[in-house]
Amino acid sequence: MVLDYTSDCYIWYRHEIEISSRKEVIKIEKSINEALQELQETIDKKKNQMDLIKNIDWNNPVNEEVWHEICETPLRSSDLLGVMVKNIFPDAENVNVHCNYVYFNLDGFECGLPTSRCNGVYIKTDWYKTDNGKPNSPYFANHSVMKKYFAAKDSGEHWDVLFKYRLHYLSSYKKWIRFILWFGYYKWKSDNREKWEEVFKDDESSFVERVSRYYEERKAIHDKSENMVKVLIPKLKKFSDKIYRFDNSWYDIEKIIELENL
Repeated sequence: MVLDYTSDCYIWYRHEIEISSRKEVIKIEKSINEALQELQETIDKKKNQMDLIKNIDWNNPVNEEVWHEICETPLRSSDLLGVMVKNIFPDAENVNVHCNYVYFNLDGFECGLPTSRCNGVYIKTDWYKTDNGKPNSPYFANHSVMKKYFAAKDSGEHWDVLFKYRLHYLSSYKKWIRFILWFGYYKWKSDNREKWEEVFKDDESSFVERVSRYYEERKAIHDKSENMVKVLIPKLKKFSDKIYRFDNSWYDIEKIIELENL
């Protein structure tokens, strides 16, 4: 078949080729322009970072925005970030630069400034323990059951009551079996009351100490919680209004505030 160069079909064919060619040229030009723009943005960013580093005043603190701009530069892993933390928090101690945080101690708390793009200041809260209530029984484990046994014995309780206290681990046996065990053996077997009375005295003495330790611990935890809220957090909020717990800490700061009524 021979194309007629004057035919509409040929003219349409040539038009389509030209359009396709122009599209390909435009596509190539667009890709080149995008690559050049990306490179220029990288150059501008590096220039800005260079200017930022050159103009850092190492004798004064920076705000949170500038801190994260610095952390976008190669200084992110530099010990110079420790100098910056000391400028931000002059009372900070044990400053250590790590891959994602600069850790430091402040007012008796372990804290951290993120060097990633996460904002805020982080506090370690694994020192906090919930209040499970003060010890409510002087006697440990089966000591309490034996205390009830001797009280029941002194008050003349029924043999089956005595059996269930003294031999509570056998109390699921049928009554006739318990009867045989009791009157056939255990009623006549020494219950070692004198030794048990010594055990009870030790438990009671220990109980006083445990209650005392409980109140001391709760006071220490409350005082530390109060110090965190009234002393530490106001200092940290001068740098950032976002205060979080570290991921490996169990209690949120808000939860501690709630539990301690602060």
